[in-house]
Amino acid sequence: MAKAAKTEKRRFVPPMPIADLWFDPRLMALPSAGYGIVMRLLLHFWITECRPLPANKGELRSLARAYPATWRPHEATIIAILHDFCPELSSKYDAHMRKRTRLAEMGAKGNEARERAQRRAAETGTRLGAVLPKRRLDMPSNYAPDPGVSPTGGFRDRAGR
Repeated sequence: MAKAAKTEKRRFVPPMPIADLWFDPRLMALPSAGYGIVMRLLLHFWITECRPLPANKGELRSLARAYPATWRPHEATIIAILHDFCPELSSKYDAHMRKRTRLAEMGAKGNEARERAQRRAAETGTRLGAVLPKRRLDMPSNYAPDPGVSPTGGFRDRAGR
């Protein structure tokens, strides 16, 4: 048996927001083949980081892997749907990537602060934080008991019986 080839790390593809698509009456009126064409083209648009789709209708059809007989009757509807949803998807993709970048920046900032604190603690010989003693299980809790639950664990009626 041959050894499996070393696989490359998968690229990051954020989840595509499709909730708005479900409520578009033009998309719902398409047959399943037309629906599949639209979804394939929108998925291609999303995976390619919202780069513009080709303007040539032949290239668009080949991207969708649609037969000409399937493409022709629904071409105008498909292009209208793409024209409406591609800018919206592009703005959502940009917002997602901005949020992701900001999280990475904040994580790096937090890591730097943690490293500085560790270096400072190592230089001064102190620990980073106070270690609290573990709570003993036989000691009572600080929380007030729930009046609807008996101390033995069973439920009792509200009259206290």
